[in-house]
Amino acid sequence: MKQFFSRSIRRWISFIALLLISLTVGIIYVQRTTQPATTWISAPIPSSTQSPACPKDERAMRISFLSSRSFCIHLLSEDIVSNSIAMSHSWMPHQTRLIASILADTPSKSAAFLDIGANIGWFTLVMATLGHKVIAIEPMQNNVKLLQASVHASQVSQNVIVHPNGLGVKPSLCILYSDNRNVGDGHTICDITSEEEASRRIPGGYSLRQVINSTRLDTLVNQNIDVMKIDVEGSELYAVQSGIRLFDEYTVRHVISEFSPRMMREKQSDPYEYLKFFASRGYSIRIVTDQLASLYEQKAWQSVPTHKSDDDLRRLSNGEQIELWFTKT
Repeated sequence: MKQFFSRSIRRWISFIALLLISLTVGIIYVQRTTQPATTWISAPIPSSTQSPACPKDERAMRISFLSSRSFCIHLLSEDIVSNSIAMSHSWMPHQTRLIASILADTPSKSAAFLDIGANIGWFTLVMATLGHKVIAIEPMQNNVKLLQASVHASQVSQNVIVHPNGLGVKPSLCILYSDNRNVGDGHTICDITSEEEASRRIPGGYSLRQVINSTRLDTLVNQNIDVMKIDVEGSELYAVQSGIRLFDEYTVRHVISEFSPRMMREKQSDPYEYLKFFASRGYSIRIVTDQLASLYEQKAWQSVPTHKSDDDLRRLSNGEQIELWFTKT
């Protein structure tokens, strides 16, 4: 019995220590990111196509993708995204090309890209290097450190704002956990009340990484957005619900989203309600395919079927994981 209580006390001490460390780091990050979401440094992106210096580090590499000007990206050591970039010099190339093509069509001189679930910054860096304004939202501390280092090394700081926040409909205590084989791909569970509940809700093969406080999206972003990319491992509905004012008071023209009904249900979320969130606001819904970027560039993307009936939405919400493109009509 004494050993049981001793182990229990040690676990609680560890949990509380992790919470205090996370809150302390969060305060430091908030102090470093006091700029409003709509304010960028006015310095222009360098006009030279000369590649920026990349640190002599085996986990940092220079990439050229869709641009004559390359960027430097810092990678994690145990991570599917990082390993893919290291091997193929790209990540999700079809989605990346589609987003870049949509942004290039924006009437304004510099388009606005919102990257929710920025991870180590692949999409952020590609779009910033192309000259677009980027707001990146990423809660995992290790990812944020690498992303900020990459932005600085790539000389695109004037185009990027990083918010080290998790998103939620209401402020609450959340845990971040990830697959031991894909440590940078964070999953979020909020309203955790005890260490036992946290342990029970984290699947086997995953580990607790961080404790955070969630923030509403519409407290971070208050401007029109040309393209939003959202990939938050099943928490997409909570993220967009936290940004209702952004969707209803501003214009979000396009949304590229991971859509996994299974992961959404694991997070006690409803994939059908996620689709209804967009359909009720006048968005058309298309499935992202490998050919979609080419069709968009050929001005033939409107030939791609849309999914708008209630039967369509229910069928998608009971299907497999796919990528979706929501377009404001």
